[in-house]
Amino acid sequence: MKNNVLIALAIAGLVLIAASRIDTDSKKFGYVNSMEILYLMPEMKTVEADLETYSKELDADYQVMIDEYKKKATEYQKKEKEWSDAVRTVKQEELIEMEQRLQKTQQAFEEELMEKQQKLLTPLITKIEGSINDVAKEKGLSYVFDTSKGMLLYADKADDISKEVKVKLKIPETTDNKNPK
Repeated sequence: MKNNVLIALAIAGLVLIAASRIDTDSKKFGYVNSMEILYLMPEMKTVEADLETYSKELDADYQVMIDEYKKKATEYQKKEKEWSDAVRTVKQEELIEMEQRLQKTQQAFEEELMEKQQKLLTPLITKIEGSINDVAKEKGLSYVFDTSKGMLLYADKADDISKEVKVKLKIPETTDNKNPK
């Protein structure tokens, strides 16, 4: 048992010595805010317009279903006292089925909208990633952090490669940033 502890301590010591000898000065770091860049890309206007149009189409289809449901519900409320128990039960079941269809349709439409967004954004994200990789290679960076995807407690402005990535993507400097960081 005592030998195992000594061996473990010796291995830990060797690991610490080896780690301290790694040349961390040769590693260069940079950071970028990819979401800011994404929202500054001119192509985002088209993506946003396409998503808005698609969303309105889905909403219109959904509204037709809601109107049909409201019509049946109003009819039920007006005539329920006239109907026999059997008819009332059938009408209640119809309303319940319509409610369930509405819920499923709403969920399906939300998923479709997310898929459409993903489809439209993927080429832009790929373009940004390519530009980040190019700038990182040009600057000799070993690592690039994305401040929009994680937590970065401190960053020297000198290591921000966002400007170079924007230049690679031909994003003008005067473009307003709509991204709320």
